[in-house]
Amino acid sequence: MIESNDEGRTIEVTIRIEADPRRVWTALIHPEEIERWFPLHARGEGRDGGRVEVTWGDEGWWGTTLSIVNDGTHARFVDEAAVEHGGPVLYMDYHLESDRGATVLRFVHSGFGPEDRWDDFLDALDAGWSYFFRNLKVYLEHHPGTPRTMIHARPGTRGSRPEIYAALVRAVGIDPDALRETAVGAPVTLRVGNEPVDAVLEAAIDGRTFAARVPSLEQSLLFLEIEKAGDEAKVGVWWSSYGPSAATAGRLAESRDAIVTALEAR
Repeated sequence: MIESNDEGRTIEVTIRIEADPRRVWTALIHPEEIERWFPLHARGEGRDGGRVEVTWGDEGWWGTTLSIVNDGTHARFVDEAAVEHGGPVLYMDYHLESDRGATVLRFVHSGFGPEDRWDDFLDALDAGWSYFFRNLKVYLEHHPGTPRTMIHARPGTRGSRPEIYAALVRAVGIDPDALRETAVGAPVTLRVGNEPVDAVLEAAIDGRTFAARVPSLEQSLLFLEIEKAGDEAKVGVWWSSYGPSAATAGRLAESRDAIVTALEAR
């Protein structure tokens, strides 16, 4: 959720995770754990003052500096990438609270100004963070300590955001109009390859992102996203699976290919 105040705007996300706070803490600050719910790859040092870098494969590395404000309950990643171009320092704060054996995680991404030039970037970040913390929850509640396998594609396409989004969700058997009336956590029927499967809706922001988890496929998680620039767009098709069997990996690859084919056929 994007919040505004006198100093600018922030993105805030709060989520409850059925895992011990120390386990959540580890997943948030150590690179080998970060890449199990956030980027394709992460590297660096999960310590106070350590440099942590992440990448999605084809756009270089994004680096931040970790500050341990309060061990186990408050970590801050400082992003100074924009400073050399006259931009602001951005901060990503993770606040953890224990709640009856579970963890309440509150995330705050701050430092954004009130100017209109931030609007598209903030909307994209808000949609992205909303999904990534759902992936964190799935990882820690269903696959703690298990490395993630990513089966993915990032094809380019053209058209308006609503057109592309409708084509994406239809490619996995979801009606876009019905999706607008479906709450996160509700059951949905997803098409994986040519077969319908029972799934759980994990995220849906109209025109931007869609995510669903498939319990019968080893709790694998599908994330669809649109990165728009004018009439050009890059689409992300991401299947996250943890120690998948060969049969599951094959079905996820078939699904990825079918989604890309559907986009190309528009």
